[in-house]
Amino acid sequence: MFSHYLTPSQAETARYWTLADAQVRHPLARPLKASPAAAVPMIRLAESGALEQVAARWGLIPMWWKEEKPPTDAFIAPSEEAATRPIWKIPAGKSRCLVPAIGWYESRGVERFDPATGNTTLADQLYFFRLPDRQPFAFAGLMSRRTVEGSQTGFSFTILTRNPIGRSAQMHARVPIVLPKDAHAAWLYRDLTDAAVAIEFAREQSVTEFVCHPVDLDVDDARNEDAGSNQRLVPVVLHSAGSASVAVSVISAAKPSANSSAYASQSDAGRLRRSAEPRAARP
Repeated sequence: MFSHYLTPSQAETARYWTLADAQVRHPLARPLKASPAAAVPMIRLAESGALEQVAARWGLIPMWWKEEKPPTDAFIAPSEEAATRPIWKIPAGKSRCLVPAIGWYESRGVERFDPATGNTTLADQLYFFRLPDRQPFAFAGLMSRRTVEGSQTGFSFTILTRNPIGRSAQMHARVPIVLPKDAHAAWLYRDLTDAAVAIEFAREQSVTEFVCHPVDLDVDDARNEDAGSNQRLVPVVLHSAGSASVAVSVISAAKPSANSSAYASQSDAGRLRRSAEPRAARP
């Protein structure tokens, strides 16, 4: 179950997305192990047309929401429903965003043998997923902008997910959609207002090659968990994009170390329009 992820540092975020100080409204003091309902960095397209980093609640609260408590099931958005379910359809067509990350956490039940008692028990093992080159990346996000506490603006978002295909189903129930850098501008393109086309674009463009390794349950910074160990990476098919098969790697044997951290354009738009045109003509 995808329920936590690790943010990049502020320096990593600014460098990767080329953000000037004026484009960062809420700087991050240090990397954060993000959890649902937390305030975390989010990147949107500002009114000026430039990227802007703001603090946003992980867990979308629609503009039309009137209840005192926020929705309880709005942290992740199944991409298969995002173009039709009202809570996702409006932001999918009008308010898309990028959610910076270094990696995310998934848990899986594993058997553990206790030599002292001779008993075997089932326990949750946490795994950390990241890009092979350890670079930051962006989850495909849907955002909401509401007026809170008088005249202040409050942002919230959800992260799109999709189904895993092939052997990765052994590790995942769902996977978050990670967009390649060259798809970021198209994903944020304001003139794209067709929710179905936008969601299909995210699914087709999603990055599929990751590596993973086990971590301790109380570890916040998993970026160096596999450094200096003799773990062996075994390739596992994550899913196929078009006709190309891609892979995720799973640790076959590991002894994780503890390492913690805490919180403190037009060319792309043209490519997106071209990918959308055949779909628009379908019966």
